[in-house]
Amino acid sequence: TEEPGLRGVAGMYAGFNFKLNPGETITLGRDANSAQIVISDHAEKVSRTHCRVSFDTQQALYIVTDVSKNGTYLQDGPQLPPQRPNRVARGTVICLGDSSNSFRLV
Repeated sequence: TEEPGLRGVAGMYAGFNFKLNPGETITLGRDANSAQIVISDHAEKVSRTHCRVSFDTQQALYIVTDVSKNGTYLQDGPQLPPQRPNRVARGTVICLGDSSNSFRLV
């Protein structure tokens, strides 16, 4: 199986791969001081600290915690409940605020 990570689907990181090490949490957002994946300041729908992503190796699931004002959504699906860890399957695409910045959880 593929190593856990995020692959950019749309936005400035489309086509880019980010590795996610076991036990590591990656933060996505516009603030370079708090986020490891920093989204352009022009992305108004992305909060300074938008969401955190980690991988549960035992269950082979991602844990996505939305900490934003504009929400983190599953592609063509619901908004994740904010401020709490959500278990998300591999292959899912998450959208930050809207679909213009999205990532596949590989």
